[in-house]
Amino acid sequence: MCLAIDGIENNVVSAIQKHAPRDYTASLKPSSAGKYVSVTVHIHLINKQQLEDIYKDVYAVKGVKMLL
Repeated sequence: MCLAIDGIENNVVSAIQKHAPRDYTASLKPSSAGKYVSVTVHIHLINKQQLEDIYKDVYAVKGVKMLL
């Protein structure tokens, strides 16, 4: 979950691409009040370290509030 900031999905995808370079498409789902947006990106990883590195970098993106 992220704050509804223009282009946040691009920042999330950029953080993912540092560790798993591919072309990714993010899907967005706004909250009912419009303050937050859910960003979904489907990725394929090779190992657990890659996952941990992605979580760390995505969580560091300004506006990201929660990761699942």
